[in-house]
Amino acid sequence: MYAPPLITEHRFSIYPTYVVSTAIWSGGNSARSERQRAAQANLSDNTHKGLLSAKASSRLRNAVNWLVQSAAWKRVYSKVDNKHYYFKVNFITLTIPSQSRGEVTPKLLHKMLHTFLVYSRKYYYLRNYVWKIERGSQGKIHIHLTTDTFIHYRRLRDTWNRIMIGEGLVDEYYQRTGHYDPNSTDVHSVKKVKNIGGYLCKYFDKNSGLPESFNRRIWGCNRELSSTNKCQYIASLDEVSEVAEPLMSHEIKWKRIMSKPDKLGSTRSIGELFFINGDQWSRLMRGRLREAYDVHRLNLRKGARSPGENYLIIQDEISRLPKTLTGSLKERSEAASRTLGERLEIIKEPASKSHETPKKLTAEQLVLRWADN
Repeated sequence: MYAPPLITEHRFSIYPTYVVSTAIWSGGNSARSERQRAAQANLSDNTHKGLLSAKASSRLRNAVNWLVQSAAWKRVYSKVDNKHYYFKVNFITLTIPSQSRGEVTPKLLHKMLHTFLVYSRKYYYLRNYVWKIERGSQGKIHIHLTTDTFIHYRRLRDTWNRIMIGEGLVDEYYQRTGHYDPNSTDVHSVKKVKNIGGYLCKYFDKNSGLPESFNRRIWGCNRELSSTNKCQYIASLDEVSEVAEPLMSHEIKWKRIMSKPDKLGSTRSIGELFFINGDQWSRLMRGRLREAYDVHRLNLRKGARSPGENYLIIQDEISRLPKTLTGSLKERSEAASRTLGERLEIIKEPASKSHETPKKLTAEQLVLRWADN
């Protein structure tokens, strides 16, 4: 028997520069449309051909914006120069000396980039980064990289040159100059740029200039900045109006998201898109959306991934506890533990650094955190 679809919840997908509000339906017909079936042939061809699709371009901009908005200004001391640097994010370019034997193959370029990232994660504590491969105006292929980790320009250059020497890409340069130290890296200063996110997005989102024969990925980022690490809030129908209240400010621009026309040319509204910049996030946003946004930024800053399913379930159980518990901190935590009973097991808390062993968090410790808030 057919059951008409019903709206059960509301999803707020949170991004650095916008929020998407859509309804979650249950029931109805889940069969694929004719347009979706026709798109299956296109999905089988997953080559990049040196181009960024509209979807990939949007993901790249989101990754860069999350990187910028999660990074904190910090003062870094360099023993090499015996001076301090005021630093938030950097913008690095990795180049390859010209080769008489032709261009470096996409496979070798990716191998070198992978080696550089692995080395940087181990020795420079690299966490968040976005990279993109481009062909310059002179025809040379190079790599743009932005991170929130300070790497001294001299160490950066030595690291990249050692990788190229291992692949024999500096031999011709040595024959011309007599040394193995080409100026293969460049660090652009973005400290004085007012809109760092917009500046980097404009730079990363331009045409890569790569040929169609380039059959490898042309951009990437760490998992925490990728689209797989979603930031969203699922609101019940009772709390939708409260959660969405900050989005109703006259300073926030918005538009409806319309479906594609059907065979009769009719469209329908499937959601709303709210445009929010960094200043509006700090001034206007509050409540559940602001909380989810801040937690996501903090996790990115610490290098922690989103909590696992069990952690979220236990957090949901804690949120259902009565807010009227009285007494000392110890008494409140003990009362909360008795309320939850056997449902709380030992869980793992995400580690703050990739090389650290995850800490075990007992039920009592978790409840103690809740009671202390």
